[in-house]
Amino acid sequence: MPASPESPPSKGLPNSMDVIVVGCGPEAAFRAPDGVTEQATRRLARSLRLPHRPITDPRSPHLQLRLLHQSQGGWLASLPLDPGQALADGSNWAEALGAWHQPTLLVVAASQHCSGVAASTTALLRQWQVPLLGLVQWGGAWNRDLRRRDGLPWLGRLEEAAAEADSDRPLAALLTRRWALLDLPWQAPGPQLERLVPMA
Repeated sequence: MPASPESPPSKGLPNSMDVIVVGCGPEAAFRAPDGVTEQATRRLARSLRLPHRPITDPRSPHLQLRLLHQSQGGWLASLPLDPGQALADGSNWAEALGAWHQPTLLVVAASQHCSGVAASTTALLRQWQVPLLGLVQWGGAWNRDLRRRDGLPWLGRLEEAAAEADSDRPLAALLTRRWALLDLPWQAPGPQLERLVPMA
């Protein structure tokens, strides 16, 4: 594996919410303003009253993570590619997110439920020990029973066109609760995050 050019932090989580939002498959590569990941990140950042930070060069994950962690006061940042996509040096963002112990939220378009991409991306993030806050469905109908059957840590759904300005607040509140559960030493076992909070 390529050596990390930056030294990841080794302390516990900060009080401020610093979250990378990732997508999966081709949908993850669509940039603002139309990309699923970009739209979901902007909406959640607005509900959480946090800035949406750009990832200006997705080819350099360690540099981008270092720059993001220099920001103060919390942020959400959207990754404009699949976290498992191989970079020029053979590494990928999932590996970097795990090395930095970077809390991450996975957004899955409703149209992707016909594939196994939600499960495979979750498995990839867990393989690299990425602190996964949960999964959010973008658009489509929300089928609670099917999502429970997935066995994945779903938080709920964001409507593609929000009917009201505060319609995203319940999901943002649940994300905040997941963040509070994650505020543990890095050595804490990952499954503690999955126990948790009722699905929206």
